[in-house]
Amino acid sequence: MFIYQLLFYAPPVERAKSIAQVAKNCRKMSKTPAYPDYYEALAWKKGQLVCGIDEVGRGCLAGPLVVAAAILPAHCPIDFRDSKKMTPKARDKAFKWLVEHAAYAIARADHAHIAKYNIYQATLYAMRKAVLMLASRQPTLFGQVGYITVDAMPLTLPAGFAHPPIASFIKGEDYSRSIAAASIIAKVTRDRLMAAIQHFFPAYQFGKDKAYASPTHCATLKSKPATFIHRTQFITTVRTPKEKRNI
Repeated sequence: MFIYQLLFYAPPVERAKSIAQVAKNCRKMSKTPAYPDYYEALAWKKGQLVCGIDEVGRGCLAGPLVVAAAILPAHCPIDFRDSKKMTPKARDKAFKWLVEHAAYAIARADHAHIAKYNIYQATLYAMRKAVLMLASRQPTLFGQVGYITVDAMPLTLPAGFAHPPIASFIKGEDYSRSIAAASIIAKVTRDRLMAAIQHFFPAYQFGKDKAYASPTHCATLKSKPATFIHRTQFITTVRTPKEKRNI
């Protein structure tokens, strides 16, 4: 899905650079774990913890990208999975549990940051920020982390920052309940934010479509002015007739 977003939304120059970057960095990612919660099982057996990281909003046409880093209690009894596959009610229930029982940090990259650095770099920036925030707020707990699991991004952390091994792999929510927990925190946080700002932009339905490229959102972009939180690079493609796109 991420490759598709790069191909469809990014302008030609950024598209070429981003695809080359993705191809290069994909080689740095770990192999898909042998079974779900592989890293959790390894860590919990040794009395350690796992820090999961995931993002929400990477493919949206407006608003921020939101990242969460989450540390579940050891031997967490709840089998969290991909937030996108959950009903809103189930997500809210899981979010409430996580707020009460997990340690987490949330970081954002707004539309201006995305425009300046591109969506790929903005995602890595927010992921690094979330990890560093969590480590600074919960240094003792973070010191017990045996693995950092990341969904589909080859995350690296600043030199000099001591951290455990990082495992990045695709379909992270299906193979790490810590990543799934982070995805739930990030999605509920972003969904609520978009619903809260809905009344500032009455022409759009951000509370409903969360600024994804829904048919209604795309149609509105062709007939109404964009908002200041729209991602310029992304909406240019939506507003450009297909026959005129340089793909």
